[in-house]
Amino acid sequence: MSAPIREKTATTANPVVGGTPTASISTAATGHRFSLRRFWPQYVAIAPFYVLFLVFGLFPIVFSIVLSFTDWDGVGSPAFVGLAQ
Repeated sequence: MSAPIREKTATTANPVVGGTPTASISTAATGHRFSLRRFWPQYVAIAPFYVLFLVFGLFPIVFSIVLSFTDWDGVGSPAFVGLAQ
């Protein structure tokens, strides 16, 4: 007995082999799955979060690490002292 031959139809265009989904022909032909041109509205929508995160989150953390290696009283320019602090 032989197994019936399955025709490639719209429902089997993206088959699952061994439990792992395979890439479709369109993504394999282009070489990348996502493009900036296709998803730019989504990137623009989340951009304010990243700008605010950089300004109010990441910058203060990095600046405080830099200031920990200086001798600065808040007035004038800071003097780098390294680990002697």
